[in-house]
Amino acid sequence: MCRIQLPDRLKTLCAEVKQLSGREVIWKEDADVAGLMGSAIDHDGNPTISYQNFSEAGAAEELMHLKYQLKGFAGLKQKKGSVNRRAQQAATMLQNSAHHFLFYPLLEEWGYNPRQAEAHSTRRQAKAIEENFAQTTVTDSFKAFCAMLYVRSLLDAMDEALVGEVSEFLENRVPEALSMGKKVSETIRNELGSSAAGYRATLDKCLKLMKLEGSYETNDPQAT
Repeated sequence: MCRIQLPDRLKTLCAEVKQLSGREVIWKEDADVAGLMGSAIDHDGNPTISYQNFSEAGAAEELMHLKYQLKGFAGLKQKKGSVNRRAQQAATMLQNSAHHFLFYPLLEEWGYNPRQAEAHSTRRQAKAIEENFAQTTVTDSFKAFCAMLYVRSLLDAMDEALVGEVSEFLENRVPEALSMGKKVSETIRNELGSSAAGYRATLDKCLKLMKLEGSYETNDPQAT
């Protein structure tokens, strides 16, 4: 059983994660977790959810991330060599957006509103970029990060006002990132599909569009 209080629907989802992984879900309070909640499969194969402030909606989202990862819709892994912070952020945003595209509609059917939190987070990040732009060096990894702000506003948040805000800023300051974000969004929307192999092929294509293929690749959990 999941060792935290969950409604029946999420108990069932938690049991699916346990069945897929062969291990109990570990729930861990962590003041340093990025965002309010996060999830990962640790080095020992344990599905783990960390949280600063536990919420039912956050638990639903993180359990979904674990479920899809364990079913072969895995994330991205860094290739050998160093990767800067912006590239890491862009890659994380890409894998999250791909998952969100697959399961946010179901979470909404269940009565959750994950897009509201996405809109808030994306707007906060976009504002920080705009305020500090004068001190920013526009590198390929920075463009990839900005492109993902557009993707998140369009596909994750589905917030028309936010899409307009991000588009206007990028068009004036980083037009290549706007073009990149539109191409990545179109690729996710039209090509992601429902199979794990198709999912990984789509993410590989997005990495190339974002010029991150030299730093990241999709992680095939079935590979030996």
